[in-house]
Amino acid sequence: MIRIILLTAYFIIPQFGRTQSGMNVFDDSYIHEIRLTFTDPDYWDTLLVHYDAVYDSNPPDFDLKQYVLASFVEIDGVVLDSVGFRIKGLTSSGISSSKRKHFKVDFGEFKDWKFDGLRKLNLSNTYSDGTMLRDALAYDLLRSLSIPAPRTSYFKLYLNNEYWGLYVAIEQVDKEFLENYFVQPHGNLYKPFFRNALSWHGQDWAMYEDTMELRTNEGTLYHSELLDFIEFINTAPDGEFLAGIGEVLDFDKALTQLAVDYIIGNGDSPFIQGRNYFIYADQFHGKVKLIPWDFNFSFNSGVELIQDFAIILGFDTVPRNIFRSRLQTIPAARQVLLNRVCEIAQSFTPEYLNSIIDPKIALIRDELILEPHQANWMPHSNNSLSNLVQALKNFIQSNGNRINGDLSDEGFWCYLGSDDHDEPDFSVAPNPAVDVIRLRTGFSIDKLTVVNSLGELILMLSNIDPGMTEINCSRIETGFYYLIIESDGQVDRVKFEKMK
Repeated sequence: MIRIILLTAYFIIPQFGRTQSGMNVFDDSYIHEIRLTFTDPDYWDTLLVHYDAVYDSNPPDFDLKQYVLASFVEIDGVVLDSVGFRIKGLTSSGISSSKRKHFKVDFGEFKDWKFDGLRKLNLSNTYSDGTMLRDALAYDLLRSLSIPAPRTSYFKLYLNNEYWGLYVAIEQVDKEFLENYFVQPHGNLYKPFFRNALSWHGQDWAMYEDTMELRTNEGTLYHSELLDFIEFINTAPDGEFLAGIGEVLDFDKALTQLAVDYIIGNGDSPFIQGRNYFIYADQFHGKVKLIPWDFNFSFNSGVELIQDFAIILGFDTVPRNIFRSRLQTIPAARQVLLNRVCEIAQSFTPEYLNSIIDPKIALIRDELILEPHQANWMPHSNNSLSNLVQALKNFIQSNGNRINGDLSDEGFWCYLGSDDHDEPDFSVAPNPAVDVIRLRTGFSIDKLTVVNSLGELILMLSNIDPGMTEINCSRIETGFYYLIIESDGQVDRVKFEKMK
């Protein structure tokens, strides 16, 4: 059994410090309702024709995106006229033969409308996720770590008064999103859509237009922040990468996003598949920032931190995300990544995640099993829904062991689990410590180790009898360390601070 004793928590509460648009739409305490009315009797066939025009070509031709006119839209009793509606999503809509597609509403496509301060709204069919929880849960966790991430809520969708099902509304990453989350929201927003989007082709923006789309400031000739970032991650020497990456990228938040992707098993992550993210060029700070997107394939036990999926899966021999590849192949950068994974994973306990899951599933359970266009991934009964939710919770419950195993294979000490037993019979003092740490135990210790925040071994002792043990830490540099106690197959991990 594994125990965690945390003396310092990593968990952060976001403070974005401004009134956000979409406060009503993304109130997730109740299920919303959206009704669209079309005068065209063949509106569904028209939606499919427009969708096929984009995705029948290889690669998809996004310039052919076209909206169908909805004469009226009513959201929670508020009515607008003349809004745009289309099917979106390559895998989420293209594979399924069901009418349960992934949709986008554009309030301003035909008139200069916004609703609740929003121009667009995504209605996700949660492809492959019958719990309808994964996107919402992932975005909640990212925002809890101060990552600018889309908000979500649940909507009942009606098309021409026909109930179409329950959908997850996901905040659009656009100008309104930037105004919500960034102090300087007027920079360029990019959406990479090919896996080689971050390959270096020189300082000419025209060389990148086929691999990523400029979503704001269309027509601008200024792309310095993006191009400097791409140049650095491709060309910086290994010895200069870690020291210089913060000049071109908000590295701390990008590191957190990569760690979260691994912890929650996001199999469609940009760091694995090379897509599903946005890049914001913050001209005020002179660097780019990554914005997360698309988590319906998260909480997947097949995601491993160490391996390069691009090569393992046999799709290509070039890493799909050069930033991730550099982090994994440069030892110092890799240690920083492993440490961030360990720190964040300590906050994402089963108890904490279940406290988010349980109220969400209680809210949507009845609507979920009434799904009118039963896609093969959706539950068909209370029992099937309960099984899907339990499978998600089983992943969360066993996730600590997965992370422990992956990191220990790297020689990195990170022990995670849940407290489901009596308090441990030991104490550690003083904390912070200066010269000596005193460990008092009521049991024998098989092995005691001290590691630094990078997981590097500082001290190891073995076969310690019950009672008081003094550990000399006078020669240890100032900083945070972990004292790891192994006894009779059980592991305890205490974080302490060394001061001068």
